[in-house]
Amino acid sequence: MAKAEASAFLVPKEYRRWAEFGEACRRDRSIGLCYGPPGVGKTLSARHYAQWATCEAHELEYFQPADSRLASCRTLSYTPTVSNTPRRIAKEVDGLHFRCNCLVDQACRELGHESDVDRDYCAWLLVDEADRLKRQSLEQLRDAYDQGHFGLIFIGMPG
Repeated sequence: MAKAEASAFLVPKEYRRWAEFGEACRRDRSIGLCYGPPGVGKTLSARHYAQWATCEAHELEYFQPADSRLASCRTLSYTPTVSNTPRRIAKEVDGLHFRCNCLVDQACRELGHESDVDRDYCAWLLVDEADRLKRQSLEQLRDAYDQGHFGLIFIGMPG
């Protein structure tokens, strides 16, 4: 399914605006907020921008040959569960962060690029369905941002 999603994506005008927004957040190291009604393409644009279909397809395949496309992945995409706690969010995001760093490092090594086990490849985190987060969970993510772990973009519906 992930490969079909990547190949079926048509780049609309809204995606180009989203990509410009994402680049501005990355460049300025700021927290971004993307909101709109359901069905306008927020999640699909974010996942495409993050190359998340490639990462997700290889997320659990530690011992498979690395996909060279993974070497350029720098963005995590996270969707919190409906019932979430700050501890659960921290644990899930840390695990996702670790797995993605491992995959990108493996891809870089297989391409012959310099590898550094301590390097943090993930520059920022997209949090989809951000309206599910309670105040304490938002504070947990903001604290990770303040510590410089990654940049943040929250995606959700207005309200």
